[in-house]
Amino acid sequence: MTEPNDLNDPTAPVPPAPPAQRGKKDRLVQTRVPRELEHRIKEEAERRRVTVSQLVRNLLEDTVEFVGDVLVSVDDIVADSVEFAGNVGRDALRVAGAAAREGRRVNEEDRRRGRSSGRKRETSPTTAGQTGVAEPDESRDASLDHIDAWNPVVLNRAVACSQCGAELARGDHGYAGLGDGPIAWLCGGCIVEL
Repeated sequence: MTEPNDLNDPTAPVPPAPPAQRGKKDRLVQTRVPRELEHRIKEEAERRRVTVSQLVRNLLEDTVEFVGDVLVSVDDIVADSVEFAGNVGRDALRVAGAAAREGRRVNEEDRRRGRSSGRKRETSPTTAGQTGVAEPDESRDASLDHIDAWNPVVLNRAVACSQCGAELARGDHGYAGLGDGPIAWLCGGCIVEL
């Protein structure tokens, strides 16, 4: 008769590991490494006075833990960045919409107050037809000739209108002149007279 733990009996149950050995069964992982790396690992193991297996095990454990921590951190950074970008985009759209509405409101108020002179820029038929560029209006202030475009803005500091000298306070809507040279500022009344 065979014992239940007989090694010759393939149906015999495997005895449980003693308490001291439970959870300590290491698995074998093999890999091929270049000769130079093998030499460096052996030198480092000798320098640290540990076996090559122990050094490789420690390196793998530390690397896996470090990479896992880095990946978690990178995932957090990416998630935070995506959320931040979404918030910035949404806020930018809100600000742009509010600025457009306020600009339309200011222009409408200026029209109601009758600030628009109804004057249109005159073009010379000879030069406009030849170059596609209108001749400057003679009645216009020459100090604004360097301005290529006007951009509606909300002022962060007080400025004076370059055309009429009106004081524009911080938070007021105005127009910044873009072009070569110094920035010029226009109030809502002067912008409609261009």
